[in-house]
Amino acid sequence: MIIRNNSSFYRIDPLKSPIKANPLRNPGESLNHRLQNIFLDGIVPYFIAALCFVLIAAWEWIRWYTQTSPNPVLFTVMAIPCIATLLWKIYKGRKEVKRIKLGLAGELAVGQFLERLRAQGSHIFHDIPGKGFNLDHVVIHSSGIYVIETKTLSKPDRGESKLVYDGNHILKNSTALDRNPITQVRANSRWLRE
Repeated sequence: MIIRNNSSFYRIDPLKSPIKANPLRNPGESLNHRLQNIFLDGIVPYFIAALCFVLIAAWEWIRWYTQTSPNPVLFTVMAIPCIATLLWKIYKGRKEVKRIKLGLAGELAVGQFLERLRAQGSHIFHDIPGKGFNLDHVVIHSSGIYVIETKTLSKPDRGESKLVYDGNHILKNSTALDRNPITQVRANSRWLRE
């Protein structure tokens, strides 16, 4: 049986399952969970609450129309902020969903590419969770252990996009990225070494 756990997204309950070890994680698993959480925690509760108030307000308007002691103003006043909050959450969540989907697509593509190294005797691990971060990919090969950080950048609507490594930073069209992946992969490598 699969259950939720704080140290890892999913653990196998050893009392009910014959499987003793946790399954290996898939590429982009952390991003996939974040994507699900945005929808389940950030939108669904507000949607349900807004729907309830809309239904109650509609009912009250029907009662008013049929002249049976209505009070639609109260429920309408309660429905308006609920609907406004839902629309704001959807608007705000759309940007993050697009960003996470782009990152997820990149991690899956890199993970699938790395899987080809298994034929050469490499061991590949994806989405290794740390405290507040994750290692996107780790390749263990006879030549060494490699930490691979995946960054997926959207293309511009017009023109081309050039990535350049200057020895310290990766530059996109001569501009440093918001989060330096070189610094991140070095920190991840230190964490894995320890």
